[in-house]
Amino acid sequence: MQAQTATKSELARMLGVSRQAVGDLVKRGILPEGKDGKIDVELAKVALADRVRPSGKTAQALAAEPVQPASPNTPPPDQAGDGAADPQITSFHVARTLNEAAQAQMNQIKLRQMQAELIEKDAATRGALQIARSVRDHLISRNRRLSPELAGADSVNVIEEILNADDRVMLGNLVREFSNLLGVNLQDASV
Repeated sequence: MQAQTATKSELARMLGVSRQAVGDLVKRGILPEGKDGKIDVELAKVALADRVRPSGKTAQALAAEPVQPASPNTPPPDQAGDGAADPQITSFHVARTLNEAAQAQMNQIKLRQMQAELIEKDAATRGALQIARSVRDHLISRNRRLSPELAGADSVNVIEEILNADDRVMLGNLVREFSNLLGVNLQDASV
């Protein structure tokens, strides 16, 4: 059985689309044009059905007849030989599904931000750097601040007490900075 073929103009009239639409599909390699300049009608129906809005008039015209590939060996037109979909010929349905999935993910992220489960990366990075600078500055100035007290200490226990007191001050400041960064109201910020 020989497949029904038509010229670009005939095919456009049959399917209720413009000749330019058919020409574009031929130019992009979606519809193969025979040596005689004619196109397989069934293959064109499959290619078009996969690329139009389901509610549009073209889809309704195509739905009037069942759409089947020209032969069992003919792969669907939106699959390349390596199994990967060609981004230029992704079907309307696939594109819409991908868009809706991406939109759902964005909505989930926005909801989590509104529920204060997520914070902005830039703000967190700035806050972490600010806290790290604070710890660095405290430790760098420690020797100069504590040297007079340590020099006057008469035992190891006194030196430990001086260092422990300074550590508590630094860690208390660190906890307060974290609580401010995260917007948490800590009643007791001491460590």
